[in-house]
Amino acid sequence: MSSRMTQRPPVISPGPVPAYAEVDKAISEAVFTCTPNDHLGMFLSGGIDSTMLLSYVLHLFGPIPVFTVAIDPSHPDLVWAETVAKHYGVRHIVLLPDAFDLFHAGDIINRRRTHFNGDDAVYLALELAHRYGVKRIIATDGIDELMGGYWWHANVSDRYTDVSAAFEDYWQRLDAEQIYPMKLSADRVGIEVSWPFLDDRVVQVISRIPVSERVKPGIPKAWWKRFAREYVGIPDGVVERQKLGFVSALTSDIGPMKVRICGEVQ
Repeated sequence: MSSRMTQRPPVISPGPVPAYAEVDKAISEAVFTCTPNDHLGMFLSGGIDSTMLLSYVLHLFGPIPVFTVAIDPSHPDLVWAETVAKHYGVRHIVLLPDAFDLFHAGDIINRRRTHFNGDDAVYLALELAHRYGVKRIIATDGIDELMGGYWWHANVSDRYTDVSAAFEDYWQRLDAEQIYPMKLSADRVGIEVSWPFLDDRVVQVISRIPVSERVKPGIPKAWWKRFAREYVGIPDGVVERQKLGFVSALTSDIGPMKVRICGEVQ
């Protein structure tokens, strides 16, 4: 796989604004193509994106194991992931990496030409999933770029001339900064990855939602949050929680020291 941008439908396109049902149908069809079998898994951060994807997977395939990597037991992603896993009744496997784990992942990632935020945590999560027999991970990548999940999508700054420019820039950077590095890590541990939110059917539908609806001033993913709450039924706490993700999975602001505890929690 080249690190260059994969030829995808545009992130902004003309056409009739889709209703919730059309978006729902596109996502369901995309998730269904992820090849249901006994070896599927997902990463779970307890945020809106992983919770949304989990709800679709459970509806189509039934329970699958979910995996979380966090530097300490009080990390918000782990706390919320545990809540979501209990809510949906899925097996939740957690890695709290120790110094060796962090060195191991960092050594592997640093051998590459590029190293993006979150790569170490993604690698550790993939290794963890492989250890538990997962052969295919269903990933959420792409939905932030499509729905406007970054600060610069929804806030005025000198970085972009307008909202559309932010969408176009993040869309162009997606493969090099997220998809390609994850593919390298997945190949190393022998796992395949499916990205249903990047399915052409999903992209073509979402691209017709005006960017002024996808984000509101100061509110990233405004349309996605309404869809999650009103149509899919995702709990309000998950919908409104602060975005963190794998970029922060190996950092902690709790106390004067970073807590590192070795082990798994099942």
